[in-house]
Formats: sequence, structure tokens, C-alpha cells
Amino acid sequence: MAQGYHYKFCLLLVLMALIHSATGQFHLITSGPYGIVGSPFIFTCRTDFPPEVTWFVNDTEYRMHGSGRGVAHLTTSGPYGIVGSPFTFTCRTRPTPEITWFENNTEYMMHCLGRGECHYLSSHPTDYISTCSYEVFTLTINSVNIHQHRTAWRCRGMRYRQASNRVVLEVRDGPGSTVRVNAPSALIPEEGSDVAVSCAADCFLRCDFTWTFNDKTISNSSILSISGINRTQNGTYTCTALNPDTRQSANTSVHVDVLYQPVIKLMQLKKPDTEAVVDEVRPITLICVVDSNPTSNMNLFRGIQLVRQMTNVTSLEYTWHEALCQTSGTYSCEAENSVKSPARHTLELAVECFPDSRFAAGFGAGIGTAVALLLLCGAAVLLYFRLKKSRMLAKHSSRNTEQQLYSNAAFGNRDESARPEAHAAPETDATVYSSLGAAGSEASYEGLTFDNRTQEVTYENVQK
Repeated sequence: MAQGYHYKFCLLLVLMALIHSATGQFHLITSGPYGIVGSPFIFTCRTDFPPEVTWFVNDTEYRMHGSGRGVAHLTTSGPYGIVGSPFTFTCRTRPTPEITWFENNTEYMMHCLGRGECHYLSSHPTDYISTCSYEVFTLTINSVNIHQHRTAWRCRGMRYRQASNRVVLEVRDGPGSTVRVNAPSALIPEEGSDVAVSCAADCFLRCDFTWTFNDKTISNSSILSISGINRTQNGTYTCTALNPDTRQSANTSVHVDVLYQPVIKLMQLKKPDTEAVVDEVRPITLICVVDSNPTSNMNLFRGIQLVRQMTNVTSLEYTWHEALCQTSGTYSCEAENSVKSPARHTLELAVECFPDSRFAAGFGAGIGTAVALLLLCGAAVLLYFRLKKSRMLAKHSSRNTEQQLYSNAAFGNRDESARPEAHAAPETDATVYSSLGAAGSEASYEGLTFDNRTQEVTYENVQK
């Protein structure tokens, strides 16, 4: 604390000494509001007198004389000039009505008119703008160009032979708004191949490049190199160009679409219920899912028989509305695209033939119909045989009657009514057909009619 008060007292003494000076043209400033132990602290005294000054620290005086150098000091508005942007030089000097600017070996002279106005005493570029205030002069380049890179600048007051310090203008440019890549905006490599892409930008003096993928930096150079790329590296890659001096940046993107052969991810039954057993009559669906790029042409086989075919798809489904025992078998799902060999997966499908209520009802109805038909057929056959037997009995009875008549006629049945009717000769003929002739003679009748039937009858000779 004592040291701090000491310097405050010192400052008061300096001010008092300067106030009592003859000119009164002075100004004392410090590098900060207070000094920190172990750190530097600066006093600056601005005066219009020739280069000689006396410093007072308490009662101690420090007198010094300037050598003439450094009477003007040149500063800039930034470390770099950026192409297309303004850049300002500031020259601080002792009060002088005139100043000369030096750009390399070219001089621009101007005179201060007061209130910041300047009058040019020599020709100068039209895009240069100057301000003047006797002690502070500025020169602004409205739009820096690349040709002004590494130009050397100085300034000097009219009354002084010594010029200011030398400042070299460094110009930076880029990357602007365009970053270029040596590849199309979309790369389509096959899985397992190598990929190399480079990007470039118009940067001056230089740019730093980075490649990012999924918000992660994967390369700190302008070249992106991927060996043996795989399907997980599909996506968008971004190249960013950053000018480290101006902090300006630009970027561009490349989309990588890796082609790869099909891989069957899933082949199973897609059932409408949760039962684990596949029964007959129930609908079932077989589904096959494939992962590929590009999409695949898919085939479903039962053995060697093609069941279904689809093109440019990622899945295939086949539905049986009613599964049958014959639906069982070995099913194969094949997927193929333009990359390498096709993929194949096999599933053994078993349908258990357990009849359900509907099948049992249909089966019972069929059995009932068959039994009814059999009964009808049996009844018809029985009726047929009964009718046939009745006819045979009737025929046999008729035949017995005839035989009885024949017997009566043969043995001289006395019952006149039972005798057969003989075909008699006309009444004028007295001949009796009874073998009434001479002994040894016979009269033979070839036929008699009984009930419209003709029978051969031979009567024995009868003597009266």
C-alpha cells in the first residue's frame, strides 16, 4: 500500500511540475489504473516541445533528450488485410500541418485543413481515404486487393527528417464461398473397395481442411481416404476449409452410397394368431426379408418349383388362405442384385393335419350321404330280387297247372270238365277221333291247344 501511495504522490508532483512549466502543452497518461507488484507500469508524456522532457519522481528528477527517431508512430487496424475489406493505417506524430505517406517508394503528401479534413498535395489512388488532425493522421484502403500483399508503409511529419516505423501489409483471402472436390457429389463404390476424395479452396495464404462424418472429424487434411469401405460407412461426408488468419470458412459435402450384395435377414411364418402349431384349413403367410443395396430381385421356391417372383424389393410374402397337408415342404428364398453372388435361405414348412370342427362337419356329412346311398342301393337290390322271385313263383304255378291238365288227359280222367277240348270234325262226319278204325291202326294228333299253348299229345288206341 505504501508503494501505491508513493506513486500517486509522484504523479501529483509531475503534474505540478508540468503545470508550472512555461508552455503548458503537456499530457501525462498511464498504462493502467494501478500498478501490480512484479508487473511493468508505463507513464506516457505527450508534449509539443522539442524532444526533451524531465520526469519527476517525488523530489528526484530524470531529464532526457530524444534522438529524433520515433517522432512518428505507425499502427494498423488489424494484423491482416482481407481482400475486399477496408484496412486503415494510423500515423501519430507531433503536431504538424503536413504529413507524407510512403507505400513502398511511392509518396502521398497531404496538408491538414482542420476538423479532420485533408488537402492532397500529390496524386493518390481514388480508393484511398485520409483524415487529418495535426497529431493523428489516417489513411484507409477501402477494398484491399491481393496485389497489395507485402507492401511496406511509413509516415513522416513535415518538420522531421525521420520517418515512422515500417509496417508491412499482409493480405489474406479465402476460402470465399466455394470449396471444390475432385469427385461427383455422389459416390457409389462397392463394398470392400477403396475410396479417395480431395477438396480444395481458393485461400491466401493458406487454409486448414477437415473432413467430418456424422459430426465427427475423421481427417485433418484435404484428402479423405477410406480403405475397404463397408455398408456402415454410408452417408454424407463434409469437407470444411478454414482460413486460420481471417477465421473465414466454407464447406461442401459428398454423399457416399455403398453397394453391397443381399443378405437375408429373416425368413419365417407370419401367422394371424399366436398359436405355434400350423393346422390345416388355417391361413398362413411366409415372409422373407432381405438387406441389400441396390434392392433385390426375390424368388420363392418350393423344392425346384417357382412359387412367387418379385423385382426391386426388400421383402417378399406368400399367403396360403387355407393350408393343406400338401403345403408342407422345403421352401427357399433367393435374393439377387447387381453386386456379386445371390443370397439363399431355406425353411422347412410342416403342416399338421389336425381336423378342426369345420373339417369334421364336412367329413360327417359326406359319410352320412354315402350311407344313405348305400341303403337306397340295398333296398333297390332287395326289391329287385323279391319281384324276380314272385315272377318265378307265378311262372312255376302256371306250369304245374298245365302239367295237371296233361296228366288228366293222358290217364282218361273221367271228369268231363277237366278233359281237354278236342278239335272235333264237322258234325256230318261221324268219325270219332278215338282210334276207332281197324285193329292196328292209329290216329296221331300232332298238337292240342291248352290256354293258347300247343303241346304234342299221343293218345293210345281205344277199342269200342
